Amino acid sequence: MGRIEEMLVGASKDFDLAGRYRHAGEYTISVLLYTEAIEKIFKAMFVRRMRKEPPSGASIDYLAMRLHTPKEIFDDETLQYVDERGEQVKSADASGSAEERALNLEEVAKRLLDYSMACAHA
Repeated sequence: MGRIEEMLVGASKDFDLAGRYRHAGEYTISVLLYTEAIEKIFKAMFVRRMRKEPPSGASIDYLAMRLHTPKEIFDDETLQYVDERGEQVKSADASGSAEERALNLEEVAKRLLDYSMACAHA
């Protein structure tokens, strides 16, 4: 299995686990896992397109910008849920409830996972 496939498999596992936590009402954990999945997807897309590893510590925002990700796949609104490094979720009172963030990130992660899997097999 190649590097890109490994990252996408990891992202898919994070996505599935995040869904289980969301259904169990553990929204904060699910948001963190969805964010991890999104980051792995962007890194896989970066490696595929640029033919090199992304810079160490590259944020989700940086990767989305460098990849010219279409707005219908990943919109600016989602970026409010992660900090500059793409690793931590902002406080619940700053941008809605953890449940709302989990639902939003689930939709985004699903779109990105579908998109990246299609690109990987193209």
